[in-house]
Amino acid sequence: MNTNDYLSLGEWHFAHLGEDYFLDISRKIGYGGKWDAPIYLVYVGKKGVPYIEKKRGRNVNPNWCVITKDGREYKYKSNSSNIAENGLWDKRNCHVFRWDEIKEFFENRFKVIK
Repeated sequence: MNTNDYLSLGEWHFAHLGEDYFLDISRKIGYGGKWDAPIYLVYVGKKGVPYIEKKRGRNVNPNWCVITKDGREYKYKSNSSNIAENGLWDKRNCHVFRWDEIKEFFENRFKVIK
């Protein structure tokens, strides 16, 4: 996807972070960077502004929290690179997405609708 494709998705969309951002979440919590990870919800930190291209690339490391299908909670703070399994961040400061929605988007983005 290029920058214009992201703009067509609206002011802020998880696609702005890129596929590798989410596969890295799966890897960091022990599921091998695979889409079949048993993740239910992903909370992604936000700063209240649209996600835009920067001169030296995009900052693709906002903080995140995950709830797995078995109820475990993981959180990650990008400036410390630590994974904690002790609850979520304040969810009011996050975008929340279903893992299956993210997976479906990235797996189907190159398919042509007939």
